[in-house]
Amino acid sequence: MVRSSGSPDRADNRAGDRAGDSAGPAVRSSRDGYAGLPVGAFLDALAAGSAAPAGGSAVALVLAQAAALCAKTARLSARQLTAERAGPLTAEAEQVRARAASLIDDDARAYRAVLEQTRPRAGESETPGQSGPTGPSGHTEPSAAAGESGSAGQNRTAGESGTAGQNRTAGESGAAGRLVAALSDAADVPLRMVELSVPVARLAATLAAGGNPALRGDAVAAGLLAQASARAAAELVTINLAAMPDDPRHARAADLLAAIAEVLAGPFGRAT
Repeated sequence: MVRSSGSPDRADNRAGDRAGDSAGPAVRSSRDGYAGLPVGAFLDALAAGSAAPAGGSAVALVLAQAAALCAKTARLSARQLTAERAGPLTAEAEQVRARAASLIDDDARAYRAVLEQTRPRAGESETPGQSGPTGPSGHTEPSAAAGESGSAGQNRTAGESGTAGQNRTAGESGAAGRLVAALSDAADVPLRMVELSVPVARLAATLAAGGNPALRGDAVAAGLLAQASARAAAELVTINLAAMPDDPRHARAADLLAAIAEVLAGPFGRAT
């Protein structure tokens, strides 16, 4: 989705995505997707010059690992927690692990959907994602527009005041609108990562406080990994929604981060 789940900050990769991997060997996902790759092959895929998988998929993997550590700790804490309590904690951790792992490929798909909107369609300008650095909103830097402020730019504007100019403006608006819509959809993937980080942090806190003391380090590691995943995913949400500053998902992500910090502060013995 993606450094984001689909951030057009990675739009510079689109040439490599179209022309092949010039920065390293091409790595394809397995039949089960990127989540089904061996660890080494997944790392190769992350390092390759293709657009996906990228940051969002990496975040999802880290979150899945945090949940897996919680499952391990719960399984080995039946004596301390009783089997009746350890069983449900293990099941919850496994469920979150599966959901987090599914986001590895969801993020890659979401980013490809964003990438598709940076490619011009017939009759449309290449404004979104072309000519120079691209910001999170998919708009090009203002230097080109500034360069047209003189007579040449004025003549060009005047020349477009008829039907051709109207068609071009409408085309750019449609392309930009589709890009923003794709980014909005892509923001949902890292937001789900932030949301899933909350139960992982709670599981980790519970296990660190009352689980098998020999595995307290695993529980603490799980909590810190979950928090790191949430922070990274929240940043991806921010990047994808840069053109939508009033979107409520900004506040939602911030609230979830605060909740995770509060959950981990007590049993981990310090604010995180």
